[in-house]
Amino acid sequence: MYKCKSEKERKDYRRQYYLNHLSYWKRWRANNREKIRIYLSRANYKRRLLGFVPLNKYFEGLEAHHLDKTFVVYIPREVHRSIYHSLETGQGMNEINKFAIDFIKETITKLILKDWR
Repeated sequence: MYKCKSEKERKDYRRQYYLNHLSYWKRWRANNREKIRIYLSRANYKRRLLGFVPLNKYFEGLEAHHLDKTFVVYIPREVHRSIYHSLETGQGMNEINKFAIDFIKETITKLILKDWR
């Protein structure tokens, strides 16, 4: 696969690839309706299983991370994407959950100190 130097370059490359292969994807979708139905139903099923109870507020630069199937913590996007994790298999969850909880503690501490002063 093509290695991009930046996020913008990757997006441009993917967009151009899609445009160059548009007729192929149209044919593929027309010939594989059953596969598409299965993919979409599987994705919808997974999404329905996860709740969304945020434990902190969103602001620019954060991404939602599920601590478990119900609770969500907003953590920095760079960290969320740098630590591989899977809620389904449990891989990497201890590491990223520890960071998420520490992030909440740090945020709360900053707010308390700001109000106290």
